[in-house]
Order: sequence, then C-alpha cells, then structure tokens
Amino acid sequence: MITLQQPAKFEHWSDTKRLHVKGVLVLSGNYTTGGDTLSFAVNNPTIKTGSFAPIFCIINNTTAYQLKWVQGTTLNNGLVKIFDLGTGKELVSGPYPAALLADPDIRVYTVWKKYVDLG
Repeated sequence: MITLQQPAKFEHWSDTKRLHVKGVLVLSGNYTTGGDTLSFAVNNPTIKTGSFAPIFCIINNTTAYQLKWVQGTTLNNGLVKIFDLGTGKELVSGPYPAALLADPDIRVYTVWKKYVDLG
C-alpha cells in the first residue's frame, strides 16, 4: 500500500492557473506487480473527493529503485510502478524491499487543474 503522508511533510500552493501539491509517500505491506494504488482521495486536506486525477505527477527515485506514476481516471485509482534500477525490471508481487520501506523521503510532486475544489 502507498499513502501520502501528512500533514508534517505535505505542502501545496497555487500559481493562479494550477494547484501544486508536494508530499512524502509511505510504503507498507506488499507490492503488486503492475503497480500499487496511490489514492489522492484519502486523508487529503487539499484535494476534494470527486476531483479529477492530477495532470502531472513525478516521484523521486531512490538509489536502487525507480518509481513511476501511472495516471488513473479518478483520485483513487492511479498506480505507482516500481522498477529495480540494476535490472530495469518491475518488482514482482511480494513484500516491499527493505531499502524502500526504510526510506523516509520518497517525495511526490503533482500538478492539478486550478478548478480543483479547495474547500
């Protein structure tokens, strides 16, 4: 499971045209081949349920793994695929590698259309 950590390492701002959101990802449990779900609809004070998926998302890589976001059609069905940088292959289903679980700084940066409801 992948969740967006908040509020300690979560921030957002607007450039008058788009909403920018940064946060830290927390991994737990097991990885699913094909990608693990990253929901922006859960515990998110900025993005409201019913909004569209972000128009841009990038996740920083670790020293041994590359994390790639795959856009979903809603806030709660985007995926994060994880690849081993040494082999270039996607992780197989199973427990997350210890190096990823121990990384406290897997950062994500997203850009949303401005009309997202800021409540």
